Order: sequence, then C-alpha cells, then structure tokens
Amino acid sequence: MANIPSQWLLISALGILTVASLLIGLLGRNWQKSGVVAVVSMMAASIATWLLAARVFVLGPVSTSPLLRFDLLGSSLTFHVDRLSAVFLLVVPFVGLAALMYAIEYMAKVYPNRAPGRYYPFALLLLATTIGVVTVSDLFFFFVFWEMMTLVSWVLVWFDREDKQKVQAAWIYFFATHAAAACILIAALVIYSNANSFAFEDVTASVARIIQNSTILGHLLMSLFLVGFGTKAGMFPLGGWLPKAYSAAPSPASAAFASTMTKLGIYGIARVFLQFLEIPSFREVWGVIIAAFGALSIFFGTLSALREEDSKRLLSFHIIGQIGYMLLGIGIGIFFLSSNVFLASTALIAALYHLVNNAIYKPLLFLNVGAAEYKTGLRDLNKLGGLGAFMPITMTAAIIAALSIAGIPPFNGFASKWLVYQSAFQGGLRFPLFLLLGLVAMFISLVTLASFMKLIGSVFLGKLAAGVKVDADVPRSMSIPQIGLSLACLLLGVFPMLALVLLRGTAQDVLGPLVPVYASLFGYNPVGIDLGGGKVGIWNPVYLVVALFVSMLIAYGIVSVGRAPARETESWYGGEQAEPDEVRFKAHGFCLPFKEAFTVVFPRIETPRIRLISSVQKLLNFDAWLYRPITDWLGTLADRMSRTHTGVPQVYMIWQLIGMILVFAILLSLNR
Repeated sequence: MANIPSQWLLISALGILTVASLLIGLLGRNWQKSGVVAVVSMMAASIATWLLAARVFVLGPVSTSPLLRFDLLGSSLTFHVDRLSAVFLLVVPFVGLAALMYAIEYMAKVYPNRAPGRYYPFALLLLATTIGVVTVSDLFFFFVFWEMMTLVSWVLVWFDREDKQKVQAAWIYFFATHAAAACILIAALVIYSNANSFAFEDVTASVARIIQNSTILGHLLMSLFLVGFGTKAGMFPLGGWLPKAYSAAPSPASAAFASTMTKLGIYGIARVFLQFLEIPSFREVWGVIIAAFGALSIFFGTLSALREEDSKRLLSFHIIGQIGYMLLGIGIGIFFLSSNVFLASTALIAALYHLVNNAIYKPLLFLNVGAAEYKTGLRDLNKLGGLGAFMPITMTAAIIAALSIAGIPPFNGFASKWLVYQSAFQGGLRFPLFLLLGLVAMFISLVTLASFMKLIGSVFLGKLAAGVKVDADVPRSMSIPQIGLSLACLLLGVFPMLALVLLRGTAQDVLGPLVPVYASLFGYNPVGIDLGGGKVGIWNPVYLVVALFVSMLIAYGIVSVGRAPARETESWYGGEQAEPDEVRFKAHGFCLPFKEAFTVVFPRIETPRIRLISSVQKLLNFDAWLYRPITDWLGTLADRMSRTHTGVPQVYMIWQLIGMILVFAILLSLNR
C-alpha cells in the first residue's frame, strides 16, 4: 500500500463510493443488504483516505497532475491534499462509517416502507463530494463539488417526502444554501475576472491585486465569502435553516451532516481568510468580524437550544453555538496572523481541535437521541424519561457526549474550549474586545451544561413516562458506533497531544513556515499541555484521570465495607397518592428561572433568526401564493364549465360547432 500513488488512493476512494451508490440502487427494498454494501464500501474508501491522510501528515502535502482541463476557463481538475485537507480525510470517513453502520437497523425499522435507494446512495455520495471539496485545488471545481454536496445533502433532508413540514424544511435548506452558493460563485467570478484563472495558487495574488485597486471591492469580496461559507457553517444569524433541516433528516443522516456540512463552511472560511488573504490591515478587520460573529453564534445558538424541547432541534441549535467557538478561534488567529504568530497559531489550532472534537461528539449525540426515537418513536423531551435503566450503553454514550460538548474535563470538549479561552484572554491583553468575547464563551459553556443536563435527565433518568414501553437497548449495529465515538471522545480528551501534534502541522501548511515548533506552543509534557512552555497555562488530563480513578476506588471501598442493604420500594410523595407522571420533572420546567430572567432582558432569543428567514418562509410557502390560487381559479373555471352540462343534446351540438369553428380558425391562421 505504501507504493500506491497518492492520486490513486484518492481516486479509488471516490470511485468506490460512486460505484457503490449505483450498485445499491439495484438491490431493491432490502435495507439490510443495502446497508451491508454501504458499510463495506465505506470501509474500503475510508482505508484509502486514511492511508492518504497518514502519508500527508508524515511526508507533507501531495498534488496530482490535472485529470481534466478547461483551458478556456483557466481551470483544471487538480487535487492538492495538505494537512488541513487530511484532517477531514481522517475524521469524516470515521463518522460516516459509524453513521452507515447505525443506519442498517435504524432505517429498516423507522422507515420500513421507504426504499433504501432513497438513502444509502446519497449518504455515500455525501462523503464522496466532501472529499472532493476539501482536496480540489481549483475554485471552479471547488464550486462544482460544493454544489454536488449541497444537492446530495438536500435529498437526504428531503428523504421523508410524505411529511409536509419536512418537505418545507428541505426547501428552506435548498434555497438558503443555494443563495449562499451564489455568493461564493460571484466572489469566484470576481477573482477570475482579475486573474483569468481559478487555480488556488493564482487566487492569493488576485485577491491582493483586487484589494490594492479597490478597498471597497476587497471588503465586498470578503463579505461574499463570509456570507456564503458562514451560511453553510450555520453562523448566526445565517443559520436559521439548520434546526429545520437537521431535524427533518433521518438521525443517521443528521449525524453525518454534523461532521460534514457545517464543518465544510469552517473549512471554506479558513481557506479564504487564512490562505488567500495576505493584506495585514484586512486580516485585522476581518479577524474581529469573524470573532464577533463567533461570539454571537455561541450566545444565541446555545440560549436558543436551552429553550427547545424537541431533542433533535435542541442538538441542531447547539451546532450553531459550537460553530461559534471555531469562528472565535479562527477570528483571533486571523487578527494576529501578521503581528503575533504564536498567538495566531494557538488560536487556529484551538479552532481546528474544536472542529475535530465537535465532529465526533455532535454526531454521537444525534445517534443517542436517534436510539431513543428508535425505541419509543418520540423526540419530545416532555414525553420521555427513564430509558437509562433499559438502555445502559446508549445512556453511557450520551453522558460522555454531553460532558464532552459541555466542556467538562477530562473529555475532549474541555481541552479545545480551554485553548480557545486561552487564545481569547491572551489576545484580549492586546485587543480588549477579545477578552469580552472569551468571557461570553465561558459563560455560555455553563448554559451548554444546563441544556444537556436537561437532555440527559429528560430522556434517560427518572421513571418511564406514561405510555412508553422499552425492554432492551438498541441492536448491536447501533451500539457499536456509539461506543466507538465515545471512546474517541475519551481518547482525544485524555491525550490531547495526539491531535495537537497533527494540528500543529496543519497550522504550518496554512499559515506558513513561521509557525513555532510544537514544544514552543505546547511544551514537552508527554501527557498534557504546557501552553507557551507552561507560562500561559497548564492542563494535565492524565493526572486528573488517575485522581478520579483513585477517588472512585476509595468510594467503592467505603460502600463495600459499609455493606448497606439495598431495597426497592415505591416513591414517597408525602402521604399523597400520585401517579408517576404527575410528579415527573419535565423538560419544560428545566432552568425555568434562568429562561424567564433572560426573557425579561431579551424577550425572545429566536427573534432575530425568525425575522431573518420569515420572508424566505413566506416565499417558500408555494401553497399559499402559487398552488392554492391556481387550483382555486381552476376550480372556479371548472364550476362554470360544469354549468354548460345541461343535459340538452342541442346545447352539446352547439358547443361542438363552436369548437370546430375555433379549430378551423386556428388552422387557417397557421397556414398563413
């Protein structure tokens, strides 16, 4: 395998996924067979991409010769895989494989009357187009793969076409993301008009010339890129489509989206603003703008999630919040790129580390709530509860994922958030706004914890809700993906240096050779982080894990020595006879004082989001302004025509005569 050319590893991965997507269409309505073919194909493609990523991390970036050329456009299908691309080639296939394995049983039970050809081919093509987006080195073909990825994901959102609300959500996603794609296309055409080339190596020089010739046009160009990629990322206030689309898609597809779609928006922002933008003054301006939008996304996305009582909508709003941490880190990195390479490198690595972590625990959470829906058919947190006693594997995985996203040590979310905070506070010493943004991010992390306490408590703890019947955990093919992603959360949290070593090389590929060596950034500690050689901050997760393990052993020893008898009895309600459902603490009341306090300060957290897309929603309501008026008019016309049916033969003969006269008149006019 070591002698296989890099381009053949990449082409073989794309080919396997494409051929498998066509093959599954021939398997009919058998979900299990289609799922096995999809998983085997994904495994083969994943091995190819992992080998390619490993080669890039060890030997450096690789490029292919042009596979297709359009000389008239100054464009060629050329692949260039650097370490930023390799990060996606490692993570996305891993999560995609987990989501496909999970889907074998999930889709067969939840959608037994749907054809697997409506799901698996597009799930495979989603990974193929994602690989294309992160490896192509030409703006024209980047846009081609970007559009293909958008269309494939739209089909997955549109999967349940019999549900009117889900169909509407799919159309909102379609128009929002295509409007964003139009912004990217316009920006690409502006660059092409200046460079007569779409090649990435020509884009940087073209952007510099555009900015030198017209500062206003330069800012407009960057605005188009930010709107285009920010919409796809789910950045506030452009992510109004996201909770609808992610909720409409099947849970395995939502899990795959969580590691691809929004992350590709971050990839696009990183490429443009870190690699194509070289003017220092522009970097500072847009660094502040991106960091500010990141903090706004953290604030509004997370607080909106706290209000949600639908499990998938809650997770979807948290995507907006989590994207904010990545934008905050990238914004700080862009701002200091020309003045403080140490701080810029730390902030960028923190953002990418959080991207990797989020691409693991966020899909895991969608698989967790999908498992609850699989067993109960419910997503309303007020109607769930007590599943943990019957679904211990799912509950354990959900707790790990919840603690990870909340940033609780020693899970992976803490390490990346800690680096983002450190970057913000260090940057705040030089530009005070970053200090404020860092404090906002820290505060909202507590809201994230409260939100997932609500999710875990409402779904898994307490007694079973009335009418809910669960007898066992989900099948093994659904448990294994959850276990695998949970272990990844633990591994990247306890041993953060495994990711940081690779991401330091990623920063060097993006920022250039001036990026400090690993020891200067994160110290020589083999089991922790000594940020800035220990001068800025220290984090030793292995020591914490050992301390927690020893504490658990001591607690277990005390319990064992005490040998306190255990007994089961009915809950005591102060002498009152009450049904369990009457005394169950429901999700609606969780954090109610906090939500009421913020309602006074900010009447409705979602108001900016709703106002932004209300006009789009009206536009997409084709029934209201197009179909219904047409059908009403046709119905009225039909009623009037029906009045001609009097039952008198002479009347019908008159209508026939009129019709013949009209036909002859038309024929005579055509002959002229």
